[in-house]
Amino acid sequence: MSCSCSRRSFLRWSALAGTALLARPALGTVTGAPTLRPFAAPRIGGRRVLAGSLHDHSTDSDGDAPSDVVAAYVRAHAGELGLDFLSLTEHSDVFPASSAGADPWSRSAAVCAAHTGDGFAFLRGFEWTNDQQNHLNVIGSAGWVRRDEAFTMAPFWRWLATAPGPVVSPLVESPGGADGVGQFNHPSSKGPLNWDDYAYDAGAAARMATIEIRERAAGWYWFALMRGWTVGPVMNGDFHPWAASGLLANATPGAGTDGAGFYPGHRSLVVADDATPAALLSGLAARRTAASERPDLWATLRDRDGRWMGSTVEAEPGARLQLVVDAGTADSRIAAVALVQDRPLDDVVAAHYFGDNDLPRAKLSQHEAAYAEQHRRYVTSGGRATYKGGQEAPPPGATVLERPWEPGERTTRMHWTVPTSPSPRPDGAHWVYAVVTRADGARVTTAPLLVTT
Repeated sequence: MSCSCSRRSFLRWSALAGTALLARPALGTVTGAPTLRPFAAPRIGGRRVLAGSLHDHSTDSDGDAPSDVVAAYVRAHAGELGLDFLSLTEHSDVFPASSAGADPWSRSAAVCAAHTGDGFAFLRGFEWTNDQQNHLNVIGSAGWVRRDEAFTMAPFWRWLATAPGPVVSPLVESPGGADGVGQFNHPSSKGPLNWDDYAYDAGAAARMATIEIRERAAGWYWFALMRGWTVGPVMNGDFHPWAASGLLANATPGAGTDGAGFYPGHRSLVVADDATPAALLSGLAARRTAASERPDLWATLRDRDGRWMGSTVEAEPGARLQLVVDAGTADSRIAAVALVQDRPLDDVVAAHYFGDNDLPRAKLSQHEAAYAEQHRRYVTSGGRATYKGGQEAPPPGATVLERPWEPGERTTRMHWTVPTSPSPRPDGAHWVYAVVTRADGARVTTAPLLVTT
């Protein structure tokens, strides 16, 4: 779940709630308590499939509990929650001060260092918060930058592609963020301009590694790949009400995922060598990710030669490639697996993603000027401006193969034919990713394998 309140309203009262929480010691792990993931992180191809969240908040922006309290609680209950990592990515438009006091960027570094270890990692990051274009996370960078109010992504893309140089002070924006890993946050949730209609930027593309796909956004993952971005899917908590929800007072958070007192049940999966910040950042940069709707459900994608999702391979158009999908779950059973690929940008795809926003209603919740700009782009582009709306799935025809999952199976092999039609991407690459479905309908979506011809 995510908070529907504004950041500014949170900043007034969250500090008061957080002050009371500071005096309460972190809860210890309860022996024999229920757990959301009753097995160790799976090992596949010599690596581990780690589960966590890359997007949450504390009183250092618009959450309702201090970052050290959140970190201590999550670390104490990580096994029950099925979490191997977490990142408190605060809105950098409130930097260098927040309701919790000055210099949240330094505080973030201290919290991450203090609570990382013994198989759990806190990753330092921030959320670039442009309510016209939508938000982005940057994880692992030495410095930060505020939003830019211009109706173009160009300034931020330049920053992300620029070497960081020396960070003069945590209170000052850094000259560049090319040491960080970027993430598209909650597509269709904020602003109508959609990162300049997902327009590809070659300089920033190397750093933009992930995209959130929960809350009707799986179709926008497909569209971002079509535009040329090489991103893997993730599902993060974007959690704010640690105190108000009752979670911090819950001694057995592994008893559920829905309602008051529980952390959301979806997870970002990262295939990494181990649960250390360096290994996780390496896995993110390599796009070895998947997005799962349940804490105990996981899947990965490789080719027959062991090249992981996120990799690029070479093959001729029409070649038949063998793909390997591994998956597992502790609850229910795996029911089916499907392959999703690129397809030409025809009228069906255009109708799926392009359109105008309803300005009279939309302006009530977001900036009117941005909606007017989106309408202008829609008109001048002949209707080829993206609209702010949810997309549960990729367009018709993108799912090319689906079959049942054999009972008791953990690994399955599928043959995929490289398309012979031109790829819509600027680099001409084709792509394919897997969607694994559990018997109860829960899904996990993998990062893509790319193919150059």
